[in-house]
Amino acid sequence: REFPSPTEIAVMAAWCGQGDGYLALTVNVAVTAGLMQASKSLGDGSGSLKDLFTKFPIMSSVSGSSWYMASLLYSEKFVKLQEEVAAAKSDAGKVFHNGWVDKEYRPKGASIASIVWAKILEAAGDNMNYGVLISTILENNKLTNITWLQYIEVLLSHTAGIEPSKPLGSTDVPSWGLSKTWLCNVSVVAPAADTKSMLWKGKPLYQSHVSYSTTNTALPVTPESALEKEYLPARFSVKVGAGVDSSSTLSYCATSVVNSSQLTLKYSGVEAGCLPWCCQDSFSSSAQLSNGISANFEKGAGHLSVSACTAASSAFLYGLVAYAGDIEYDVETLLNTQFIPSVSAGSEPADAFTSAPKMLSDLSAGVTQSSIDALASGGVHWLADAGATDISGIASAIAAGATEVFAVFMQPGVGLDAKSIPKVSVDGEADANEVLPNIAGVAPEIWALYMLCQGGTLPGGPVFAETYKDLRGKMEFFDLKQTVDSSPLTRQVFGSVKATTVSNKWFGIPPGLTINLSFVYVISSLGIGDSSSDTWNNYEQLISDIVSTMSMPENEKLIQDKVLKGTFF
Repeated sequence: REFPSPTEIAVMAAWCGQGDGYLALTVNVAVTAGLMQASKSLGDGSGSLKDLFTKFPIMSSVSGSSWYMASLLYSEKFVKLQEEVAAAKSDAGKVFHNGWVDKEYRPKGASIASIVWAKILEAAGDNMNYGVLISTILENNKLTNITWLQYIEVLLSHTAGIEPSKPLGSTDVPSWGLSKTWLCNVSVVAPAADTKSMLWKGKPLYQSHVSYSTTNTALPVTPESALEKEYLPARFSVKVGAGVDSSSTLSYCATSVVNSSQLTLKYSGVEAGCLPWCCQDSFSSSAQLSNGISANFEKGAGHLSVSACTAASSAFLYGLVAYAGDIEYDVETLLNTQFIPSVSAGSEPADAFTSAPKMLSDLSAGVTQSSIDALASGGVHWLADAGATDISGIASAIAAGATEVFAVFMQPGVGLDAKSIPKVSVDGEADANEVLPNIAGVAPEIWALYMLCQGGTLPGGPVFAETYKDLRGKMEFFDLKQTVDSSPLTRQVFGSVKATTVSNKWFGIPPGLTINLSFVYVISSLGIGDSSSDTWNNYEQLISDIVSTMSMPENEKLIQDKVLKGTFF
């Protein structure tokens, strides 16, 4: 790629949402609500989403923030709920709970399964976030199939009215987001030449299996590279409301990656005989994905499913199954599951996420040269949570041209009783053994931002020329005074800092750009939705605490003067 010089880059702003499951969803709902309230004395005085985000043509999301942004960009129902949450202030959490959890999320079917799960959720104090998935499987599939894609389809359908068939290019979208670029970030599971990722495995004790790898030994450094678990950054992108025939606004992977042999996949299959230790036949085939990616993920982007792209962005179980061993894959086979989505680069875009699972399922009839050739022709591969490459969404936003960024950062699992938080950088290097005081006035330690700096672990190296220590040293920030002493909300910080880019070919970032980064950083005792304290009652309280804190007169004035003026207006 021929990079433009820094002087040729127009000033463009991006909103970026960090991934962290249900915590990301609820933090985004609350922060947006607080900003909407505070903005009523600015702009056109409406405090609307359209007015608040007028300056932001790019919305870049990861994982749980992709649930949020998909809902906000494609659902009038969810926009209405966001507006109601903003107007509720101290009752914001209750409004969200009533409108999202009780009214939409909770199973309401007439089947015994739905009734039972609704009762269990109620009795457990909304402590079973994935209950809607289990209920739906019991009602519709009788435990014959469990997939992450299905879960996100059900989640978005129930809570936002986004049906699985709704395409990225749909014109039936809320007016506030029209013509904005949405970057739905994902990671491609791209095993190095000497490593393999299992695509399919026969029943336990039998040796039939199919796997794939790239043909390369020069893949980028990633957080798990020491374990030879490689991922490439990618993104589904679209101009919202542009129509189903619209193309992507940014390449699926950086141009230099797609056009090289980095995305040449080699498929290997073994068909075992009637006994697991004899009569094995082996097959192989290869495919270069560039043509399929260009035709279906880029030129055909408008036809891709909103729910499927969101599922790929949030497939957080990739660490268990993308490079699963025999035991893990045997469990997945027995349950007939897919905990991360498979996709076909060679299929029509509307069928990309449905044709791949079917091709894998058809392997149960036998692994043959024909079936391996079909996988290669389809360019079938796994997609993983975008957090496997960049949990912040900032790298893709910069690649799309953003030089002004507002980021929503968060840190899960740190309670008010914690006197310290992990220190993520010592002279630019991670050190989990050191801690910093968890008190107001101490420059925050933001792991998602550290990853972008020198010493971080982004593919192909850092995005910024500075170490995190450098950025902390020049960071301007202020803490919000909190309304309560005991809360899921541990600390809320707003801040800003300038950073300079270095070349990163894996994301497609040129060197020498000055990035003006503003942020909100929410530290909470709650997790992403996988711990005992992550109940909907506690998420409700977190939303109320964030909105109430931002609405306090002294805090609201700080937000208006130091955040909204300049960054948003």
